Amino acid sequence: GKSAASCAGSAIGFALPTADCPSMAPAVAQLKLCQFNVLAPSARVCAPLDKVPWRARHEAICDYLLKEAPDLACLQEFDFEEDVVSPGFRALYEAKLHSEYDLFCLRRTRRKLDGIALLVRREGFVAGETVVHEHLLEPGFCDRVAQVAELRHAGSGRRGVIGDV
Repeated sequence: GKSAASCAGSAIGFALPTADCPSMAPAVAQLKLCQFNVLAPSARVCAPLDKVPWRARHEAICDYLLKEAPDLACLQEFDFEEDVVSPGFRALYEAKLHSEYDLFCLRRTRRKLDGIALLVRREGFVAGETVVHEHLLEPGFCDRVAQVAELRHAGSGRRGVIGDV
């Protein structure tokens, strides 16, 4: 069947110059990225999206992430709602992915029910060196948020920055 998500771009080289390694020297390790909108049910109340089997959809997304094993996954429209009608899925993602990924979530402002999530595959990055900064970009208008992560790639030793908006 059709996949619930797809890895955008798949693998790229992780070769950013840094203060401790100013040249783009020889050893370039691969970095696998995945980015997609997971379609928050809290924002979708009209037909036909009111009939989507949300839990099955998000379980399939988790299974896909485990199968494809991207080093970083940026998710938009990540749902935080926790009620009977439209349960949020943070607990599901944490339960299914906790053995492989660290999950960083940021909910939109003004009681919006969705936001973004950044998944960092532990095997891909140096432990204890990931720092994620949260930004409220338009809290009084469109409720835009962003996460900017500083990481050190385990395969190359290089530092990098990635943003999720």
